[in-house]
Amino acid sequence: MKEVVLILGGGLMQLPAIQAAGELGLLRHMADGNPACPGRTLVEHFHHVDLRDRRGLLELAQGISGLNGVFTAGTDFSRSVAYVAEHLGLPGITEDVAIGATDKAVMRGRLEAAGVSVPPHRLVKQDGELPPFGFPVIVKPVDNMGARGVVLVRSADEYAGAVKKARGLSPSGKVIVEQFIPGQEYSLDALIYDGNVRITGVGERHIFFSPYFVELGHTIPAQMAPEEQAVLEAEFVKAIHALGISRGAAKGDVFLHRDNLGRPKATIGEVAARLSGGFMSGWTYPEATGVPLTRLGLEISLGRSPSADQFKPTRHRVSAERALISGPGTVRAVTVPDVTDDEVVGVFVHVSPGDRVAPPRNNVEKAANVIVTSSTAAEASRRAAELLDEIRVYLEPDDTESEAFFFRDGWNARYCSYSLPAAAASRSGEAHESLAQSTDTTAAVDELHRASGGGEGPLRVCPPMTFSFNVEELENNQISISAATLLERLLSEDLIELNAAARVDGSRVFWRAFLAGGRQGVDHVFTTVRHSRMRP
Repeated sequence: MKEVVLILGGGLMQLPAIQAAGELGLLRHMADGNPACPGRTLVEHFHHVDLRDRRGLLELAQGISGLNGVFTAGTDFSRSVAYVAEHLGLPGITEDVAIGATDKAVMRGRLEAAGVSVPPHRLVKQDGELPPFGFPVIVKPVDNMGARGVVLVRSADEYAGAVKKARGLSPSGKVIVEQFIPGQEYSLDALIYDGNVRITGVGERHIFFSPYFVELGHTIPAQMAPEEQAVLEAEFVKAIHALGISRGAAKGDVFLHRDNLGRPKATIGEVAARLSGGFMSGWTYPEATGVPLTRLGLEISLGRSPSADQFKPTRHRVSAERALISGPGTVRAVTVPDVTDDEVVGVFVHVSPGDRVAPPRNNVEKAANVIVTSSTAAEASRRAAELLDEIRVYLEPDDTESEAFFFRDGWNARYCSYSLPAAAASRSGEAHESLAQSTDTTAAVDELHRASGGGEGPLRVCPPMTFSFNVEELENNQISISAATLLERLLSEDLIELNAAARVDGSRVFWRAFLAGGRQGVDHVFTTVRHSRMRP
C-alpha cells in the first residue's frame, strides 16, 4: 500500500517536492489557497485550503486515510506543517518550535538566550519609539518572508515611515528593528533527524538595491575559504539546536564578517524550519551536487532515516541562479530564447503581456529567473548574465512612469543598470554635454524618429564621450552583461549607429535609457520611436 503525504503549497517552489513525492511512489495530496496553482494538475488529490488556515488544514489531514507525513518547501507555512504534524502525531516539530523559526522576534530571543550570535534587536512596541542602538538599522515585519517590508534605515527621519510600512506587511502587526551588520550574506540548508544535522549546501547571495534587500541571484557552492565556511556552518548548527528543530529541515540566512582581531565571525540573520525557496533546495544544490535534497527531506518527513551515503555528492559543479528585473510600465510582449544548452537548467518567466511591472523592493517582484551550471563560478555567472540578456520584456509606449524612468530620472536612481564612472564628473570642457541636462523628451524622440528613417533604421546617436563617459568605464549596478558588451551587440545587430554629427537631445535620451535599463532601456527607445504618440 502506498504511503501518503500532504504537501502544503502548489506554486513553482513546491514543484520539486511534488515531483520527488511521485518518484518515491507516494500518494500525493496537496493543499493551496490558489485554485489555479501550477501544482494542482500534478498530484492525485488537490484541496483548495488557505495555508494560513491551520484548523482547516488539520481537518483536511484528519480526513486523509493513512496519512504518513506533511511537508512544505519554500513557503512561510512551516507553522501550519508543524500544527498538523503535532496534532496527528506525525514526524516533525511542534508548533512552538515552528513559532520560534517563524516569528523573528521570538526567534532572536531564543537564539540570544542560547548564546547564538544575532544582531542587537528590539520589538517595536510604539511607532515613535527609536531603537536603543545607533543607525543604520534594519526594520522588518516579524512574520513575513521574501524580504517583504524589510528596509535599511540610515536616520531617525526615515524610521517612522519604515516601521509603519513594515507593520502593514506583518500578518500579526508586529515589527522588529535590529542593528545593521555589514558583511556578505549566505544561505544554508540542512536536514535534521536522529540527532544528525546534515548541512546540505552553502550559497552566496547577491543582494542589490539598498535600502531594500533584493536577492538577484545566488551561487552554489559559495566561493570561500574552508575556515570561513566552517564558522558559518557551526553557528547555523548552534541555531538549529537552540530553536529545537529535531526532525525536518532548516534554512538559514547567515552573515559572514570579521571580529576585532580580523577573524571570521558568523551572525545569524534568520532560521526557518523548512527547505529554502529561491530555487536553491529544489534546483541549484541538486544540480551542483547530484544530491536529491527535496526527496531526502520528504523521506525525513515520513519518519525515514536516510543513510550518510545519500548525502555524498555525485558531481562537483557550480550553479548560478540569476534574476531579471524590469523598469516600470505595462508589459507589451515577452520573448524567451529557445535554449538547447545542457548547462542551462531552467528559464522561468513570471510576467505576461498586460501585467503591470516595476523594479523590485523584495524577493518576489522579479520578471524572470535563469539557472545555469558550469565547472567554475565565473563561467556559470557569465553564462547566466548572457542568458538574461536574451530574455526581452518589452513595455508599452506612452507610459508616464516608463518615460520618467528610462528617459529622465531613472538613469540616476538605485535601479539603473549601469553607473557613471566618478571620472565622468571631473571631466569638463565645452566639447562635453551634460547627460543630466533638461530635455524636451517629445522633441528628442521625434528627432530620433526622423534620423532613423521613420523608425525603421538604426538609431543615429552621438558616441558616449559626447557626454563625458566611456562605456568601458561603466560599472554594473545589477546582474547583467557589461555595458561594453551591450554596446558591441547593438552595433553588430545594426540597431544603432554612432555618429558625432547626430543630434544631441535624441542621443541624450538614448544614453539615459541605456544606463537606466540596459537592453530593456534600449528596446523601450525603439518601441517609443516606432509606436509612440510622439511620432509625427
